[in-house]
Amino acid sequence: MYVSLADVQIRREEEINRNPLSTSEGEIALTPTEILYQAMLPNLSQYMISLLKILLAAAPTSKAKTESINIMADVLPEDMPMTVTQSTKLGIDVSRHKEITVKAVSAILLLYLKHFKINHIYQFEFMSQHLVFANCIPLVLKFFNQDIMSYVGSKNVIPIMDFPACVIGEQPELTSETMIIGDSAPYSWRNVFSCINLLRILNKLTKWKHSRIMMLVVFKSAPILKRTLKVRHALMQLYVLKLLKMQTKYLGRQWRKSNMKTISAIYAKVRHRLNDDWAFGNDLDARPWDFQAEECALKSGVDRFNNRRYLQAHNGILAGIEGLDYDDPIEAIGGFGNTTGAGGPGGVGGGGGDGVNGGAGTGGTGAGMLAANGGHGGAGGGGGTNVGMGGVNERGNACYGGLSRKAEEIELSEEFKQNSNCGCNRKCTTTIL
Repeated sequence: MYVSLADVQIRREEEINRNPLSTSEGEIALTPTEILYQAMLPNLSQYMISLLKILLAAAPTSKAKTESINIMADVLPEDMPMTVTQSTKLGIDVSRHKEITVKAVSAILLLYLKHFKINHIYQFEFMSQHLVFANCIPLVLKFFNQDIMSYVGSKNVIPIMDFPACVIGEQPELTSETMIIGDSAPYSWRNVFSCINLLRILNKLTKWKHSRIMMLVVFKSAPILKRTLKVRHALMQLYVLKLLKMQTKYLGRQWRKSNMKTISAIYAKVRHRLNDDWAFGNDLDARPWDFQAEECALKSGVDRFNNRRYLQAHNGILAGIEGLDYDDPIEAIGGFGNTTGAGGPGGVGGGGGDGVNGGAGTGGTGAGMLAANGGHGGAGGGGGTNVGMGGVNERGNACYGGLSRKAEEIELSEEFKQNSNCGCNRKCTTTIL
């Protein structure tokens, strides 16, 4: 039976979390996607928000706002056009610039999602979460909530100024008659490309995620997507039908009864699983908070993956990760201390050196009954616990790859101090984790 790469990677992560000491991750291949993810990780949320702001500003239905991004700064000339021909050319150029911007942003987002999913499923899920939190789903639905037929059929081009006509032969003078010469395309391939990209992004964000599918239902995406089916393009219709299929069970029996043509199209064009209950399997026992728990569990798994694999590379700070819910503050990964305490006189182990970046200091070696205290850990790290014969030390929770805990000191009893015969006059304490 076929097992997807995502399932294999998730099982591997679960095994590493269950057995962190006995299971090693192995060497991470520095592929171009891996290098890109490491570079983007601290500020990934800001990058996603910036791309979505550009997409919103370039959407055909968006209105100009003072706080929105000005994407027309490179297009508008310093002097306003004086003639009708110049005004027409400028209007076409502005619309064309918006179309190219939507095409570029949608393609960039889709490529990010595809390459991150191939590299590691949790990298894909991390980016998906930031897109969902940045309201990518309602933004895409707003994009399609327009006269999609007019958008696909718009021709914001001047054929004689497009490549290769602009560099071949003698260039005619630009007039109202020459603007339409050679314009025979039935639709705008650029806009169809952008629409397909946005539909694929929406599919990747919502597939097998019940809480996000419920967002499609809440935002009333069914009538918007149904209008998009008017575009007679096979690939575009396929992704629209996939989006309708995943939310059909939540739309109710009355919707299915009145949209049998759409149901028939889904049966005919979309691939089905053997035990697929998309049309009639109403999950009546499921509640919204069950779906929210599923989303929280996914977020917890993604955060553990990022903490284990990338926390040390970014000096213990991941600015792009939000909402880390752990009992103790996470500031650093425990490591070995940078100095070692020297054994003191009288057979008493010296104090351990201070750890670096959360590392526990290594206790000094002595022949006394009780080794001295471990050094204090660095930022976020626990001090080493050095208890036992001859200064045997334990790093405890400050081991490599583990989350650090703050050290806690307890005072030893008078009876214990008398029996230890350490010969010191200072206040004896020991450190526990």
